[in-house]
Amino acid sequence: MAQRYNSASRLVVIINSFLTFSNNSNVIDCWGTVFGIPSETGFSRAYLIAEKLSALFEEVKKMECALREVGYEEELYIQPINVAKRAFSPEFLPTGTAQIKSWLENDVKVQFRYMVAALPSDSQAFRDEDLLQLNELIAQLQEIVQTSTAHPAVLNVVRNHLALLLRALAMYPISGPSALTEALKLMAVDLYENRDALGEFENSEEVGLLKRTWQHAKNMAATTTTSDVITLATLGWETVKAIV
Repeated sequence: MAQRYNSASRLVVIINSFLTFSNNSNVIDCWGTVFGIPSETGFSRAYLIAEKLSALFEEVKKMECALREVGYEEELYIQPINVAKRAFSPEFLPTGTAQIKSWLENDVKVQFRYMVAALPSDSQAFRDEDLLQLNELIAQLQEIVQTSTAHPAVLNVVRNHLALLLRALAMYPISGPSALTEALKLMAVDLYENRDALGEFENSEEVGLLKRTWQHAKNMAATTTTSDVITLATLGWETVKAIV
């Protein structure tokens, strides 16, 4: 049987990645590598890492609620969950890596592995080829925006969608496909509110590529989870009619 895909499985992957670093490593460098936040971001790196750690904290809370719902005995999960919340706190960014590794290695990792099996899958992981195609579409949009002379309303929509999609992909290792679903709901509202401008310039390269990106991202979300798909389709329906 294939391993279940849920909050616990995603957290185990992140924990295992952190545990590969030596005890004398810099904590910010470790988390920055795990989260794919390069050192070139300068002083902003700590803020971006803190945002990801906050997302980890929320995912742990979501897992805690899910364990309670399936009737998992609290005494089996409350201690490792509380230790994980402590280990993921931005409070410990200035400290040494050894302490965080000790918590994760001795109190969290093994217990979280059991929780993977204790919880049902909350979705399916995206296929690698779908992620690759989405990243390629995003790269094309980014390239177009740099030199585009399109109507400002169209460019604003493209920039907004790029920001939402890039954030969703950054949060995907933590939150799974729900990060993209949330982004798509905001994108659907944005598309609907700007439907007149998008309809007027529907033959432009920018709108055509935006439509392809939207459709591909929506198809990815719809095939991996049933959560909010009906809401998403309802929000996007009038927009799709407007620009297709």
